[in-house]
Amino acid sequence: MANHGKLRKQVLLSAHRRSNGDPQASVDLTRIAKDVQLPMEELEVIARQLADKGLVKAEIPDIYNGGGSLTMTIQGIEEAEKAQERRDIVEEVTESARKHPLTAFAIIGLFVLTSFVALINQAIQLMKNLGWIGQ
Repeated sequence: MANHGKLRKQVLLSAHRRSNGDPQASVDLTRIAKDVQLPMEELEVIARQLADKGLVKAEIPDIYNGGGSLTMTIQGIEEAEKAQERRDIVEEVTESARKHPLTAFAIIGLFVLTSFVALINQAIQLMKNLGWIGQ
């Protein structure tokens, strides 16, 4: 199981994104579960923790049948905005790679292929300079 602190941050940021920072907007928990790739049972625990901290208002009448929502509080909106400011590039890249694995593999493959071609080119150039192969 992942770190609850990190999960709370991810859920809070997802709710903030989906509500556009509006304290009147209600965000469906199933959408948040998809955003953070979390089972509904675990999301319920995280939502209750965020509610206990006063960052969201959680309505969880029947979470297992798709019910339930989160509404951001002013304190939660401020906390999410601070968390967004503190995100570093490693978090951004890691999250993007998780959300778009095919694109990440394509980019990594392109870097590997480019490095391999550059290595082969350098080896051929070295052999030419040493006179091991003809000009």
